[in-house]
Amino acid sequence: MEKDHRLRKLAQNVLQNSVCLQPGEKIYIETSGTLTTDFLTVLIEETIRLGAVPFYYYNDTLLRNALLCNASERQIREHAKLHARIMEQMDAYVGIRCVDNPIDAAVPGMEQNTVFHRQYAKPVHFDIRIPKTKWCLLRYPTPVMAFQSNMSTEEFEDFYFSACLTDYRRMYTAMQPLVKLMEKTDKVRIVAPETDLSFSIKNIPVTACHGLRNIPDGEVYSAPVIDSVNGKIKFNTICPQNGRMFTGISLTFRNGKAVEAGADNYVDDLEKILDTDSGSRYTGEFAFGLNPFINRAVGDTLFDEKISGSVHLALGNFCGNACNGNRSGIHWDLVQIQTPEYGGGEIWFDDVLIRKDGRFLLPELECLNAVPTAEGCLELLLRLRERTIWESGFLVLGYGRVGRAVARRLVLLGGRVTVAARSPEQRANARCAGCRAAPLTALPTLLPSFDAVINTIPAPVLPRALLQQLPGGALIIDLASLPGGTDFAAAEELGLHAEHALALPGRCAPQTAGALIAQTVLAILEERDPDERSTAP
Repeated sequence: MEKDHRLRKLAQNVLQNSVCLQPGEKIYIETSGTLTTDFLTVLIEETIRLGAVPFYYYNDTLLRNALLCNASERQIREHAKLHARIMEQMDAYVGIRCVDNPIDAAVPGMEQNTVFHRQYAKPVHFDIRIPKTKWCLLRYPTPVMAFQSNMSTEEFEDFYFSACLTDYRRMYTAMQPLVKLMEKTDKVRIVAPETDLSFSIKNIPVTACHGLRNIPDGEVYSAPVIDSVNGKIKFNTICPQNGRMFTGISLTFRNGKAVEAGADNYVDDLEKILDTDSGSRYTGEFAFGLNPFINRAVGDTLFDEKISGSVHLALGNFCGNACNGNRSGIHWDLVQIQTPEYGGGEIWFDDVLIRKDGRFLLPELECLNAVPTAEGCLELLLRLRERTIWESGFLVLGYGRVGRAVARRLVLLGGRVTVAARSPEQRANARCAGCRAAPLTALPTLLPSFDAVINTIPAPVLPRALLQQLPGGALIIDLASLPGGTDFAAAEELGLHAEHALALPGRCAPQTAGALIAQTVLAILEERDPDERSTAP
């Protein structure tokens, strides 16, 4: 019943928000995969309820393979002509991509898939659907996707609906300062393991994606000036294309063109994709992934390109209104995650360091990490503890920006919060906010009563002697900057669970962090003389 409820809500969001379907409009609903019947049924029902006219088409991978493995190029061209005429009459399009087995797409072979992209995908989708209809693409959760993600089916469904049913209108508002910053940016530099890539996005339109074209959504994109891309980049996620699950793709660009390519597997197939047409070795998109509910790679590009703390480039046709002049029968998004777990990375705008390992570093920006850090801390508490926050006791060390943000949110969720702080003024403010308060000197008597401690003080406030006072198995979340305030080695020896939770803004609430950082950076860039800006290494 719960899944049915979520499916209907998803259908309503797609039809009413993503494609803004109006009475009398015609919508083309294309599905693939044997498990999409329930969702297609709901979409048809909701389309009719809105007074629009549904047209639907089942386009399973196995059926497409029967065509590609046997048809001539002329027959594929005729197949495309009919679909092009249908698409021209549509006001809206929804594509539900459900994959029973992703490897099935490789059966026709790379040459036939290339023919399909050139003779079908380009005229039907890139030339008609994308520029002339209101469209949205989404995945449908399957056991195969759950398996790829190393999750149970139920766990993956929860993950899927959390990512897909987020509040995209609020996301759009939060993205606007980042959009404005990118619109003022000329040179972009990406630095990461085996990566040093530079290009310009000057005068290329910037778009905040908030559930109109993709579900799930959550990215801000532009495109490189077509001949400006130089350097090397290595992508650290699975990059699916034509039934191949490429890993370790690396590209070397010279004056916009990918002149060298490598991968851990399927190198010959990679070269064939790059030779699809004259535009397939050039880029069509540069984007930040910003969906806070997508914090892991699942091997599906529609999800992975939205990972918080990631960036992606696309080979081939330009995206949306970010027209850099590149036309191609492919649009292949390649994702690099830059959180510490994936090797980190840096993003520079006009020689100003904007992001490092998911955490913003400029002194002017440190205060802006408080809110996303606090909410990231709540996510950790909910994930790592077996009890609710409601009526649980928490000890918060420090009552600065981060300490206040954490304590207030715990109180609002019904937690019993005690704040330990040096300053009498901070302790008084904590009491006014509904917390108990005590001096740091009282820690020896306080610690035995708490199995959850949050430290925000960047000083050694939890040495071994004090850690010994905590009950066995207690959880410590240390939010302080390096080296933190906890003796982590001692905590491990004592059987305590201590988390040094760095880079929470970029990992847990990147769209908020990005918006806040962008707003301040924009002001900084406007105020600074160009000669005063920091220089990239």
